Amino acid sequence: MSRDRCTGISLSQALVELGQKSGITLAFNAARVPNRCVSRPDQRDAMKALADLARQANLRLVTLRPNLYALLPAARENDRQPARGPAKAPAAPKTIAAPEDSIVVMARRDDEAAASMVSRLATAPTDMVSGDTMRRLPATSAADALRLVPGLQFDNQRGVQVYLFARGLDSSFHLAKLDGRTVAINDLIENGTPMGRSFRFEMLPPELIDTIAVTKTNATGDMDPTIGVTADVKTPRPFTTGRQLVLAVQQTRSELRPEPANAISGLASWVNEAGNFGILGVLASRNLHLRNDRLMEFEWTKDRWPDLFPAGTYTPGRVRPTIELEDRRQKSAFVALQWQPAPGHQLELTALRTRLDVHYDEFGLDIYPDDPTYNDPEFVPGTAKLVGNTVVAGTIDNVRWMGSQETSLNRHDLLVTGLKYTGAAAAWQWSADIAYSNAHSYHPDGQGTSRERIAFLAPLTFDFSGGYKKIASLATNVNLLDPATYQGWIYNYAPKDSRDTDASGRVDVVRSLSSVATTLRAGITFERRTRRYWRRDYFVNDLVGTPLSDLPAGSIVTMPVSDAFSGEGGIPHEWLVPKAGAIADMLLTPGVLSQPLTADDLAATYDIVENVRAGYLAADFASNLGDLPLTATAALRVSDTRQRSSGYQEIGETAYPVSYSRRYVVALPSVAARLDLGPSWVLRLAAARSFTRPNLTDIAPRFTTSLENRTASGGNPDLKPFTGTNVDIALSYYGPGTSSATLTLFQRYLDNYLTSQNKPVDVPIYGTLIESITVNGNAAVVSGIEADWSVPVDLPHPLGGRLALDGSVTLNGVRASFDAGDRVIRNELVGLSRLSLTARAHYTRDRWSLNLGYFWRNRYLNSYGSSTVGEEYVAPLGTLDAQISWAGPRNLVFSFGATNVTDARKYLYGIDASQPKEVNIFGRRFVLSATWKLNP
Repeated sequence: MSRDRCTGISLSQALVELGQKSGITLAFNAARVPNRCVSRPDQRDAMKALADLARQANLRLVTLRPNLYALLPAARENDRQPARGPAKAPAAPKTIAAPEDSIVVMARRDDEAAASMVSRLATAPTDMVSGDTMRRLPATSAADALRLVPGLQFDNQRGVQVYLFARGLDSSFHLAKLDGRTVAINDLIENGTPMGRSFRFEMLPPELIDTIAVTKTNATGDMDPTIGVTADVKTPRPFTTGRQLVLAVQQTRSELRPEPANAISGLASWVNEAGNFGILGVLASRNLHLRNDRLMEFEWTKDRWPDLFPAGTYTPGRVRPTIELEDRRQKSAFVALQWQPAPGHQLELTALRTRLDVHYDEFGLDIYPDDPTYNDPEFVPGTAKLVGNTVVAGTIDNVRWMGSQETSLNRHDLLVTGLKYTGAAAAWQWSADIAYSNAHSYHPDGQGTSRERIAFLAPLTFDFSGGYKKIASLATNVNLLDPATYQGWIYNYAPKDSRDTDASGRVDVVRSLSSVATTLRAGITFERRTRRYWRRDYFVNDLVGTPLSDLPAGSIVTMPVSDAFSGEGGIPHEWLVPKAGAIADMLLTPGVLSQPLTADDLAATYDIVENVRAGYLAADFASNLGDLPLTATAALRVSDTRQRSSGYQEIGETAYPVSYSRRYVVALPSVAARLDLGPSWVLRLAAARSFTRPNLTDIAPRFTTSLENRTASGGNPDLKPFTGTNVDIALSYYGPGTSSATLTLFQRYLDNYLTSQNKPVDVPIYGTLIESITVNGNAAVVSGIEADWSVPVDLPHPLGGRLALDGSVTLNGVRASFDAGDRVIRNELVGLSRLSLTARAHYTRDRWSLNLGYFWRNRYLNSYGSSTVGEEYVAPLGTLDAQISWAGPRNLVFSFGATNVTDARKYLYGIDASQPKEVNIFGRRFVLSATWKLNP
């Protein structure tokens, strides 16, 4: 049948429809699927429909192993069985061994091997993690799944994965999507700002994750190719889930927070008898209690006492032992509807609503050994101990000490909606998609960031000579548990409100062709992004110098933690702090709250609007290079971005409204190719011009201060997009079953890398602060090698069972040079670990399964520093997670898991190991769960 007279649909579209409606996972490379016109099969029986399509396309349906099937080219004429009417689902297809290069389509009834199938048949290098794989280890968010992808790491914050790093680049260069769409970003109003344009991973509970696909060099043209990686988190759908009911309960206990944290979730999916309408819903509620014992040395300052030490000598700045407590409560609801009103047409509606409340409670003891703002510290001559150019021990008189309690309720609301229509007729396929998301991060009334403090002056004797892994000694000659030691200090209240929206739409068209060019694709997209941020700071000095005896009874308490830092080191383990709300109730009067906005308040407020228009044209090709099958994709995307950022510029004690506009148009060509070298070997190439838009916070005309740190942060409305060229070359070996190994060489040529500029600025009233802003840096080149593997093994008697070993190793190198004030940082980039590895083991036998996961990364640069403050590094960190599960009767599965089994700690240090910066102790967490699944 010729293409021109085709009255059915293309085989590719028929496979897509079958995958959308059935309970099986289909993976295929469109360029390798025969250009056949087929009639649409009855899709109520997935295996029967697959057999029918195989018959029409002159392919063979075979079983590779239980639940894993393949479509192969037709057998030789003398082996082929004559067709006898409509195809029937094979009752017991014969299991065979098929050469990998002969497989046209792979199908699986469950998703255990779906990730491997997609990776095997992709043209460009692609990684995928399935929900089943993710749930083998304790997971609290999408980040726990992403770290299973080769080359991806996360920054550990209080034992939770927060910021994504990959192939030597930090979060600013990567993009996470949800169901192929960008999502509004919830701000880190707890303490900081978001990094990059990825949605906040902990806003998506693990129950809502079906698969995660990661593209490291995007060459399809249908999305902006980022300099970093693009991670697409897929949520479940009724047509692929079928009729199913899943209930799960979980209890988590932290080693440092013994109180139990509970979670409950339920998934219900239903599809009608006709198979053309389905609905799926998920409800999830989760609590989590976190504690992090954190010793911070904020900065080692150069030449603070030039009369005592040689030029270039570093001495300690602000240091702070602190206990950070978080109580997280999250509630989420998700619904997905799918409807096929007619063959070849489908509507899909999804909606996600989630609320995350983070109650933050922090007990700190701030020590300011070199801050002359309120008093003049004096280094005692003859007490200093130097290691290299760093004073690691000594005594300083007249130092300000400050006991503080910081509290806040940080509420994060996220709404994500999407509507998608797909259609097909003969050789044409088309789709239209619209989406809207709204992320609101704020403090409910009266529960903004409240910093209540009491202070005193006393000597400090310090000793950091034990190195960055040892708790330092910080001693004084006064009693930290005696109220008479302290006086009142400045009270600070800071409410914040951030609202981010993302509205987008796109139309895509695909035309199947009967030539070397197998498909032609084109599309247009639009996106409108807005960010409104508001903050103000109230500073009340009424209690400065007031004896604590003058305060109401009960206003001052001993911190409620008696085992700080596990009793290690010579630092204080207990001290007095204001009772939460006691000072706020006295000072935060209606008169204070009604004060007009200050210039500082206005300078911290901004409004950003970004509009993006883009279009692309792409083609897929299939041919032979000699006798070797070759598939390729070539694409060109043009993206037009218009930004307007508004806010206030502070001049002296007055803030003036300002507005900046910027437009940039970029052309982004890309190409990808796949060459099948033999039955088990595949060579892939992907190259693309890439770019990443700056973080919206970084282009805002804003200015905020942190008086405790003597620092400020500003925006840069003139910040340009970061552009570069991505190249990946991968050689893959695919063995029997899901066994595989891949070696990838990659390079990123960065035209203008993101960097920070630190400089002193004079601020009225507050004096000189160090301001940090983001700027476009010089060119840089990131190169590396990435190896990943998956090896399933059937163990012999008497062990028995099946063992799967998976892992990856990534080595990075960089050529770069950046200025940090008058210092030069060479061959380092923020977030770049030169070596990282992931190792996982999955053992199953009968009803039991055991899973281990180890995640390690080498040291990396955390900040550049400035002329007077050295750079900062995060030390090597590796964590081990484990989970054991038992499949009981009636579809019940019981699991017990643990995170950070080895009780690893996160360390930071300065220009070298003699400058300790941070010790983070977050302990182990233990998880007990039960899951019940019913397939009606």
